[in-house]
Amino acid sequence: MTFQQIMLECIDLRFGTTDVRPTQVKRAINAAYAHVWNAADWSFKRVAAANLTVTSGDETPTVPTDFGKSRAVFDQFGSQLEYLPATEFEADYMVGTITSGSPEAYTIIDRQVYLGPRPGTAATFKLSYDRRICHLATGSVVTPSPMTVDTDVPLWGPEHHYILVPATFIVGADGRGLPATPSDQAEYDRQLAAMKNDLIGTMVGEPVFWGAAC
Repeated sequence: MTFQQIMLECIDLRFGTTDVRPTQVKRAINAAYAHVWNAADWSFKRVAAANLTVTSGDETPTVPTDFGKSRAVFDQFGSQLEYLPATEFEADYMVGTITSGSPEAYTIIDRQVYLGPRPGTAATFKLSYDRRICHLATGSVVTPSPMTVDTDVPLWGPEHHYILVPATFIVGADGRGLPATPSDQAEYDRQLAAMKNDLIGTMVGEPVFWGAAC
């Protein structure tokens, strides 16, 4: 479903023909979008081993535009860099003269990767991360922002787009035109559970153990 189709569905189910407010509904849809986005550790939020171009003498490589939270950084040899909290990183690598060498640690400040020590040579590192809120523009282009254009679609698969309709009635309820009902909550819970089961999965049955001690 496109942004426009989701909006029209919400209008059809909640607004009268003389009380159509597309801008209000779109704001509510994007509030619901953020709620669903943050409801679980979804697989569509993860990006594994994206290229991170490291330049000699620059400790701040350019991160992807959809970068949200880091999971790991690996150097050109496949070794994982140590993550340090910003204050600890600054004490080790940003006080006094910053030396150059092979980066061994990193931190994140305002969605920017900082490497320490400052790279002495150019290389291609790998960055694994979680995306910030994104949507698909023109049906296929991952774009870091809420939906804005009528043809935008959610980042997740079309089989779960409709969850934004009950989610809009619940998360975006503002007392005028979008009154949430118990059936809305039940439908949202049902669709969210189905989405989690489909995209995350759960263990079925009892775990099986084996080995000499079993």
